[in-house]
Amino acid sequence: MSSIVDSSSTLEEMKSANYDFVELILKLKALLNDVGPITFTMGKYTITVNTVFDLITNYKNGKFDAVLLGGQTSSGKQVKLSVDNEGNLCVTDGNGEAVSVSCNKLIASIIDKCVAKVVTAESVTIRSIEGRTSIKGGNVSFDSMNFSELDVGALNATRVRTENLIVEGSLTCDYILAIGTRKFAPKFIRNMFYRNNTPLEGAASLLVIDNGEWNMNAGGGCFTPSDLGFLQADVPQQLQAATSVPDMVVLHSNIKVTDFKASVLGIVKKITANVPINTRCYVAPPNSSEFYPVAFNTSKYSFAALMAFPTGAYSPYEGDNGTWWLTSFSSSDIGKEIYYKVMGREWVIYRMMTITYENGSSVPASLEFGGMITIPSYTCSKFIINCIDSTENNVRKVVYVLEYA
Repeated sequence: MSSIVDSSSTLEEMKSANYDFVELILKLKALLNDVGPITFTMGKYTITVNTVFDLITNYKNGKFDAVLLGGQTSSGKQVKLSVDNEGNLCVTDGNGEAVSVSCNKLIASIIDKCVAKVVTAESVTIRSIEGRTSIKGGNVSFDSMNFSELDVGALNATRVRTENLIVEGSLTCDYILAIGTRKFAPKFIRNMFYRNNTPLEGAASLLVIDNGEWNMNAGGGCFTPSDLGFLQADVPQQLQAATSVPDMVVLHSNIKVTDFKASVLGIVKKITANVPINTRCYVAPPNSSEFYPVAFNTSKYSFAALMAFPTGAYSPYEGDNGTWWLTSFSSSDIGKEIYYKVMGREWVIYRMMTITYENGSSVPASLEFGGMITIPSYTCSKFIINCIDSTENNVRKVVYVLEYA
């Protein structure tokens, strides 16, 4: 009885094996030639595998879910290359921990959340830096920087531009050492008695007076307002520009005030203390662009003192002998400092120009100069530009003044 059961089981096993073999034979061709997975049904089990063609194609094209590198020996280390759910390349060890990557060149558009310990960079653009940053050694070059607070132990810069500079210790440079003082570097300098970058000695003898007018066109190297540092202005716009107050007025040479007080008669020239009658003023009220020409009583004033008035210009082609203009001060210069530097001889100046307007009119009714002072030789005197505007009994007075500083 036992032998009959064993024979039956054996036959059943042989039958099942025969079916499995037949399944293998039937799908062997598909396993070798078809594309796509092949499923084998063997008894109670099904087995699905890629075709040999797919395996070869994937191997040749590098199509793998994961690749293991290294570990060929019993103690060798392995690195796993894989792709996570977000499509990122992952370089890990067998436990899934990230490992280091060593290469000669890396090209990337974004490097996010990394720690760079030793980096040599030839061309780097840094758009933002967050957190604590420290740069030590070597050279660092920035094209543009904007810091709310900068603490520097030593700064070597070709050019520094700053709105506010506070020096608590000392300021040292190749040209000046300033401790508790300031450096004055005037940009707009008006030079008097100066021609061709040389002091003009004997200027009074070159002055040509023709029927009470200053002849600026006499030729022969005659004395003109340009020798006093006044610019030429042939149109009103140029005269308005002449209202700009210089930073410094420098009186060169050893000319004396009395040189312009002597009376010397000649055939074509006369040196006089009187102001030439072709002297006029061009003025405007404060913060106004309405300028008016004004004549004044030239016989009341000193020619030498008016020469040193801060602002003005001249037009050699206005009239037969030209016109010398003195102007009010630009409103933008109110509060500005002006220096008078006198060389070997003292000089006199008028500190005030007073313009009177009557009955609410914007046209000046009269103009006067006042506040004459003497500036000693070999001194540099500082004044503050000011404008005093007052109205009383319907009479408005605007005083442009050099205040003592």
